[in-house]
Amino acid sequence: TLSSGLKTAMLPKKTRGEAVHVRLTLRYGDLDNLKGKVTAAEALPYLMMRGTKDLTRQQIQDALSKHRARIVPSGAAGESTFTIETKRSELPAVLDILRQILREATLPESELEILRTQFVSNAEKQLTDPQALAQKAISQIISPYPADDVRYVPSVAESMDRWKQLKHADIASLYS
Repeated sequence: TLSSGLKTAMLPKKTRGEAVHVRLTLRYGDLDNLKGKVTAAEALPYLMMRGTKDLTRQQIQDALSKHRARIVPSGAAGESTFTIETKRSELPAVLDILRQILREATLPESELEILRTQFVSNAEKQLTDPQALAQKAISQIISPYPADDVRYVPSVAESMDRWKQLKHADIASLYS
């Protein structure tokens, strides 16, 4: 446990090619203050990766390529996760890029439209995919919460509607 209270686990292990895998999960909020912000929480880490105070989306990608690294974001209600894959020697530089993404994100509004288009396009494919529909139906049965609860599992059509209605201000508010 660091002096800030952050709990860490460093597990030294020999890996082929000095490969390093890091998973950082940031948890925030509670059932009450996350109401109505589930879609914003899903979008937040992806939008954070799209630009910082000093780096554009392309510059972030170029820097990650230079360091032979990947940062994969994911989001859910109350958490943002960033998974890093790189070489041990490149880790300090990649962690600095992640620091900028986390602390200096600009959340470009034009990039939200790109994300929205990608998500809606992927969701439209799920509307006719039996496996995706079955997984969604099982999740809804396992999690029978009211529609305004953050644990509610929306249908594919409901998710599409939520993404279409998502506003940049919702994400910016959640980030701040």
